[in-house]
Amino acid sequence: MKKIMVGLLVLVLLVGCSPGTQSPASDKTLVITTLFPQYDFARVIGGEEIDLRLLLPPGTEPHQFEPKPQDVASISEADVFLYTGDVMEPWVEGILSSAKPALVKDVSEGVTLLKTREDHDDHDHHEEEHDDHEEGHDDHDEEHGDHEEHAHDHGGVDPHIWTSLENARIMAKNVLDALVEADPAHEELFRSRWEAYDQELLALDEEYISVISELPNKTLLYGGHFAFGYLAERYGLTHRSPYAGYSTNAEPTPVEMAKLIDALKETHSTTLYFEELTDPRVAQAIADETGAQLVLLHGAHNLSPEEAEQGLTYMQIMKDNLDKLRKGLQ
Repeated sequence: MKKIMVGLLVLVLLVGCSPGTQSPASDKTLVITTLFPQYDFARVIGGEEIDLRLLLPPGTEPHQFEPKPQDVASISEADVFLYTGDVMEPWVEGILSSAKPALVKDVSEGVTLLKTREDHDDHDHHEEEHDDHEEGHDDHDEEHGDHEEHAHDHGGVDPHIWTSLENARIMAKNVLDALVEADPAHEELFRSRWEAYDQELLALDEEYISVISELPNKTLLYGGHFAFGYLAERYGLTHRSPYAGYSTNAEPTPVEMAKLIDALKETHSTTLYFEELTDPRVAQAIADETGAQLVLLHGAHNLSPEEAEQGLTYMQIMKDNLDKLRKGLQ
């Protein structure tokens, strides 16, 4: 790890000294984000007044992301660096020991974290155990001393906070606070955009509550690494997945796959949801066994190249997810 960091520092120095390698100077606030949700929140709130960049290239699965030297250089130059928290991005702590953006904001501040399913004996219930934010980060620090050894283990805490609209509102407010601190001259404009967007998030949150409360089937059957713990908790769904936890290295056991097949039959479900940006081979195998229809439930971690080209937004993803839940949980 030390050799890597030395190499990164050398490259940062080279970038700073080489003519023609830096972006043209701009009066706009440079905002670097790690994941798509806060990128999109910053896009809405910051508008044309900021220079906004997303570290993740389109199509990149974020749990497998490793920052490149040029990413470190970009973070070093940032006026604002927005990340999702140490649980989702354990590499950030090491990067910030050398990269020094002007302002760093953990957009998960104020969010109550959930423990993962692997911490429970009963995998059927949506009532996941809660951790307050500070305790969740303490647990993570104890289990993630070396990022290279624990690259994608989330320390027993669910990092996918943005799948709840209630949490998305907290994240968007954190983005607002960071932008205002970095660029107080545009506070009124940023705040007016945030107020309008917050009302949109609130309205969609209320629509989720209304629609899901009326669904006859409230068991969400998912054939991938389950990223919707916060959605299930917020909107009263139970869920089943053959995976325990969120490690991308995890593999489902035959027993867990059999349980999901049984759940499809017991609930008379015809829909099996799967995740974006990964090979849905497990979900496909279960669908082949049961005749269930595979439906993408988008976790909004990142966009595919095609989605990025189309300009897909967080709100569009969440509205589409609600429509798929409405149709699939009958």
